[in-house]
Amino acid sequence: MLYHFASKEALLEALLEPTIDALAEVIARADSIRGDADARRAFVERFIDFLLLHRHEVSLFITQGRSLGHLAVIQRANDLVRRLGETAGALDSALDQLRYGVALGGAAYVLAASDDWSTNEPLPDDEVRAALVVVVGELLAPSPPAPPDPAPHVPS
Repeated sequence: MLYHFASKEALLEALLEPTIDALAEVIARADSIRGDADARRAFVERFIDFLLLHRHEVSLFITQGRSLGHLAVIQRANDLVRRLGETAGALDSALDQLRYGVALGGAAYVLAASDDWSTNEPLPDDEVRAALVVVVGELLAPSPPAPPDPAPHVPS
């Protein structure tokens, strides 16, 4: 198959381009996490479905993103991931920003590395999807406002 492409890099770009396009569509809706619960759940489901469908490509981005960063397709993927980070940076609190990063990054890593950290039979994708939608959804739910500091006790 390599003889159909000018280089190994061109082959890799042709293989990864559909995944990057799908990621761009998911990220275009990332701002919906600031919306209501239904919009947030729809984003979470799209993100988890993307990860499940493209787990091998996501694994490549996670493990080789820096070393392949000179390739245009990887640069585009890295730019999209930075856009996700900018969405997190626009959240109201450090707690929500960290929850966002842990939720999305954790889900991506769990799926990308799952073959490497267990000798058990993999869980069925439908079970993994259902569990990740719950976990990521809970992490992305806005944190409740902090309770007010109690008034200092002044002895009488």
